[in-house]
Amino acid sequence: MLRSFKSALSIFVLFLILFLSLPAISEERPCIVKTDSEILVIGDVHGAYDELVSLLSEAGLIDDNMNWIGQGKHLVSLGDLIDRGPRSRDVIDLMIKLQAQAPEAGGEVHVILGNHELMVMTGDRSYVTQADYMSFAGDEAKGERDRLWQEYLADHNDENETELNESFNKLYPRGFSALDKAFSSKGYIGRWLLDQPIILKINDTVFVHGGIPSNTGNKSLEEINKSYKLELKSYLDIVEQLREAGVLPQYVDLYDRVPYLNNRAKELIDADPDIKRNSQKRPSWFNDLIVLNETMNANIFSDRSLLWYRGTSMCHAFTESYNTEKFLKHVNAGRVVIGHTPTQNRRVTERINGLVIMLDTGMLKDYYRGLPSLLYGWGHKTCGLGGGGEKRCGSGLMRGVRGLPESGNLPCGSHLSAGTGMAEDSSRALQQSDDPAPRYGYRSKGNRGDQDQRSD
Repeated sequence: MLRSFKSALSIFVLFLILFLSLPAISEERPCIVKTDSEILVIGDVHGAYDELVSLLSEAGLIDDNMNWIGQGKHLVSLGDLIDRGPRSRDVIDLMIKLQAQAPEAGGEVHVILGNHELMVMTGDRSYVTQADYMSFAGDEAKGERDRLWQEYLADHNDENETELNESFNKLYPRGFSALDKAFSSKGYIGRWLLDQPIILKINDTVFVHGGIPSNTGNKSLEEINKSYKLELKSYLDIVEQLREAGVLPQYVDLYDRVPYLNNRAKELIDADPDIKRNSQKRPSWFNDLIVLNETMNANIFSDRSLLWYRGTSMCHAFTESYNTEKFLKHVNAGRVVIGHTPTQNRRVTERINGLVIMLDTGMLKDYYRGLPSLLYGWGHKTCGLGGGGEKRCGSGLMRGVRGLPESGNLPCGSHLSAGTGMAEDSSRALQQSDDPAPRYGYRSKGNRGDQDQRSD
């Protein structure tokens, strides 16, 4: 009897330990919403603060003091608020403010996570601008930059210090540490982003950043959000754990973390080969390195994740219509609105007979040469509100995109269908992607010559 009690107690304690050791996920915003209110949607902003403010003002959502005046309306952002443009922090801060204010007036602001939010949170700062770093420079605590420099110097002590200092200041400008902290799971931006959904459904419309890959299966929207968030939080937690152990410097980025730690492990093993055979002598962070490598292979980082997938925008309708229709029927929705891939004609575009609405029209005009657009109303009355209050509605808004993509390595065709009556597609296929999905293998800083090239 006593033995049975002890056995049951042991199992309970083990379960409790495992439960408590799971990454903590903050309370998420709902991913299924029903409303009779008007719904307005914006695509990728990419730090284009002035264009965003102009658009929201023209739509009657904010006043001259950037306060919410949209009453009970619902505003949806499809993600990629940040990167490339000069005022990403201002964009984020405005959206945080509006999301807090809107419910007081009966409205809501919904923000979907984009791949660029994922990138900066996890340490890929390939598209963070100098202006964005400087916007965080005033937040760096005294001595914080010196600590970063000492970490960098310790790993490069065989190089010329003058040249090293120049390289350091170029790669890690003032504001680097504060930005990194702000986007961490403990920072004010990171905590806020972790509360936002990966995929959202309002009434009969789904909103997601990238597209609908075939691997979504038969999961519910709640299950999809939960699994993606767990993958993201698991990665952030293991990075934080390795930093706290003193083995992973802050300056080491997403692509270099595993190689960096592999090198450190090799140095220890070369100095004491017995570490390989004797687990008692093995540092605890060796196990964390294995976990880090596993988390980087999670679905959220793959080119078939909801944040990265471009097939819905770029692959031929024959390869996408079945999967798109199947998913929408599964979640009881009539259409999906996506961003991520700029439309070729920089106008709001539909494809697959209106099942897909593409809303990335290149709001960051200096980079994409596009137009700010705000989507409201769909079905037979889809309208885009451009800069200067220009309204573009109706079927004319949806035409004029022709041609097949040049890319030969898109993840198309794994779910080819014999046909569902959905193959007719007014937009056919769209242009190449603006940034590649990460590939694991890991890219080092010396292998990024293609990252500043435009794709349009």
